[in-house]
Amino acid sequence: MSSRQVRERSQLTRAEKVEDALRDILKDLKECRLSQRDIVEIKDQLCRIDELMHDAAIPERDGSILPGQAMLAEMLNEAHELSSELMENMEDSQSEED
Repeated sequence: MSSRQVRERSQLTRAEKVEDALRDILKDLKECRLSQRDIVEIKDQLCRIDELMHDAAIPERDGSILPGQAMLAEMLNEAHELSSELMENMEDSQSEED
C-alpha cells in the first residue's frame, strides 16, 4: 500500500482528491455499465472539477500549484469525451428503439 493510500482522505491535497475522483469516474465510464442518469451525474461532477481548474491546474487553498498536474487536465478531457460519447450512444440507441 502506498503512503498516499495510508493517509486519510482529509490529508490529501486538492489535486490528489481531484485525481482520485477522476480515476473513479474514468473507471466507471470505461466499464460502460451506466444509465443515462449516471452519466448526467458524472457530467455534473466533471463540471464541478472544471470550476476548480485554473490555467489547467488545481490550486491548493493557499494558492500554490503542485507540480505534475498536466495529467489531471488530460484525465478531465478524457472523462468529458467518454461521457459525451456514451450519452450520444445512449440517445442514438433510444432513437432507434422508438
